[in-house]
Amino acid sequence: MTSKGQITIPSELRKEIGLEKGDEVEFFKEDGRVYLARRIEGIEAAFGICKAPRGASLEEMEEAIQEGAKS
Repeated sequence: MTSKGQITIPSELRKEIGLEKGDEVEFFKEDGRVYLARRIEGIEAAFGICKAPRGASLEEMEEAIQEGAKS
């Protein structure tokens, strides 16, 4: 931690939790531990919309539709 209270979040962890330049984070304490999370505001918070790690191919979507039709 710097003298100004700043910390460095390792790039691997930033990627894992989806942090990008300009994102805001929040800290919270629970059971004696401190946690960090990406702050979600606006429409993301209201509807739970998050960035998907990757899109689905047309074939994957069609397969999912077929599986749902079998249920």
